[in-house]
Amino acid sequence: RARERHPDDAEISLRLARLEAQTGRTEEAIRHYQSTLLALWGPQQLARRRDLRVQYIEFLLGSNENARALSETLLLAGEISDDVPSRLQVGELFLRAGDAARALTQFEGALTLEPRNRTALARAGDAAFQAGNFRLAARYLARADDDARTRELRPLVETIVALDPLLPGLSTAERQRRVLAAASQLATELDGCRADRCDRGDPQCAAIGALAEELASTRASLRRRRPSDESVDAGLSTVTAMAERVAAVCGAESRVVRALGLIAAHHGVGH
Repeated sequence: RARERHPDDAEISLRLARLEAQTGRTEEAIRHYQSTLLALWGPQQLARRRDLRVQYIEFLLGSNENARALSETLLLAGEISDDVPSRLQVGELFLRAGDAARALTQFEGALTLEPRNRTALARAGDAAFQAGNFRLAARYLARADDDARTRELRPLVETIVALDPLLPGLSTAERQRRVLAAASQLATELDGCRADRCDRGDPQCAAIGALAEELASTRASLRRRRPSDESVDAGLSTVTAMAERVAAVCGAESRVVRALGLIAAHHGVGH
């Protein structure tokens, strides 16, 4: 009834939005949040409106409305002050909405203001990783806070940068060497898995042994190939396929297996 009497009142719209959100009526909550944000706000109330937009974005993200959350975060990015906390907050919202590239821009903006801010370094590393810029991710993560996410990403990114044969600037010979190195690391991993399973009398022992022989044959074939762009692409595809089989038979996805999968996905290499 208050809404009917005062259709342009932002506080009434906000209360309705929160009530609808609590009852799970997503579309109605969205409508009232939008009415709140579109109301007339005085210059002294703009900080309050920014806070409400953040609240709205959080609601959208919690409701799996990522596309709408992204649109609202773009609006928020045009309203914030140019300071480190604001940049970090908006970057985090972009990351959660699925736009790693825009998140990276915000985190790098924070680093422009405070180059040694270790939180910004960690978040920039995560954003660069999600955007597929693994070299940049490695540089940021090397200087970042040693939190749980950084500890997870740092060795993975280092493995990707060391093994990716399709990184720009590599010679054909180096590309071929990296494919062979990936196959070699995979063989070492499979040998460890084989020893463990066979020592325990695991029925998968024979299957692992057969896969180890196939991988040895694959490595020999890769070594015989004349280095070329085509042979590198084919080799990466072959090794990635073998990595998936190793993970399936050993029952776990190791760092090398995950790295190869991310490399292949980033470059669009099929198998």
